[in-house]
Amino acid sequence: MVEFFNAILEFLDTGIYTFFTELYAWLIIKYTTYKIGFLLTMLQFSWDVAKEILVQLSITQEIENALATLPPETVSHLSFFNVISGINLILNAAITRFVMRFTGL
Repeated sequence: MVEFFNAILEFLDTGIYTFFTELYAWLIIKYTTYKIGFLLTMLQFSWDVAKEILVQLSITQEIENALATLPPETVSHLSFFNVISGINLILNAAITRFVMRFTGL
């Protein structure tokens, strides 16, 4: 009988702290997992919207038209140093960032 009360006293003394620590850790892990999943889903959604914006504004066509006015030697140098790909990458990132801010992320 005394052992029973000692077990209850030990649980109240140390067991509750351990229980709530593990519960809080579990809740934080679940929250973090769901939040990262949500952010990845929203990132994919934002990228899809950004691609559609790029298609609607026909920015790629405008870049190609601007490159057509340059001398061929200059275009080959820009292509060699991947400047055109860099501009395209920066443009895609900027529009995706705009859409993410618009959605509140």
